[in-house]
Amino acid sequence: MIYTLIIGLIIIMMSSYVFMLEIKKKTYILSLKNNITEKSYNRETTEYLFSEMNKYVLSQNIDINRYELYKLFSSNPNKNKIGNEDYFIYYDLITDNFVVKQNYRNRQIKRDIYTYDFVDGKINYMYSYSKYN
Repeated sequence: MIYTLIIGLIIIMMSSYVFMLEIKKKTYILSLKNNITEKSYNRETTEYLFSEMNKYVLSQNIDINRYELYKLFSSNPNKNKIGNEDYFIYYDLITDNFVVKQNYRNRQIKRDIYTYDFVDGKINYMYSYSKYN
């Protein structure tokens, strides 16, 4: 009788331990999946960055053309970036494009490259392609 209770208790303890391990494994998989597929920024955030870049360029009282834009950003390299550390837009002097860069946990994961044109005295951003790292 006592041996039956001890064996039953051991079986119950082992079953509960295996159950706890399964729960931990599933929660880890779900959190990992959330981190991978998490998209914290959307199209509205990108539009906001575009409008802030337009405000900055228009506030400089320059004639809006490619040469003046290049001159503006090459003379002020610290004003080249608008946004926060994880999601920002900047003007790439080398390629003459605007780049929206999204970081995740201090690693670069996505860069959207936008060509541009001037329409009604403002910069019109046109999506070109994306790079992933």
